[in-house]
Amino acid sequence: MRVLRRVAAAAIAVATLAAIAGARDLLARAESAAGPLQTVTVARQPMTPGATVEAGDVEARSLPAGAVPDDLADAPIGRIVVADIYAGEPLIEARLAPPDAAGGGAMLRRDEQAVAIPAEVVMPPLVPGDPVLLIDTDDPASAATTATGRVIAVGELAVVVAVPTADAAPIAVAASAGRVAVTVRHRADG
Repeated sequence: MRVLRRVAAAAIAVATLAAIAGARDLLARAESAAGPLQTVTVARQPMTPGATVEAGDVEARSLPAGAVPDDLADAPIGRIVVADIYAGEPLIEARLAPPDAAGGGAMLRRDEQAVAIPAEVVMPPLVPGDPVLLIDTDDPASAATTATGRVIAVGELAVVVAVPTADAAPIAVAASAGRVAVTVRHRADG
């Protein structure tokens, strides 16, 4: 009986060592596939458009090189957020205003212009970052007078929306004539 117990114990020890060796091999293969670890700056908590990135908003985290985005922000502190950033997400250039941007223009991407929609236009409650559809109510079927946009500011007199540069003039004309309807789109469509 003792011999049987010793054989069983030896078999368990060999199986355990084989499992550990297999796990180490699997881990080594996974690390080589994902690449070495790289330290990146990530958000500690969610940040919304219009916020300025402060030192307490971010932390350094090691990620596999294969999981690191190509357009990491080099110096995010002090920059303005232009698109939602989620907790744990690496800070990338596309979600931040250029380093020298300030004021209302900081919220605009390179291919956008800001259009003010008068507050007397009936619209749903809006907050910065909301994706919207702006429709010229004189010609709602025309693609030339419909634009997708992103709310960048909400004030007492107007809501400011970033729209593609090509759509800015027709929407501004329609807005000044009181002919714009505003609808909110799902954030995933933004």
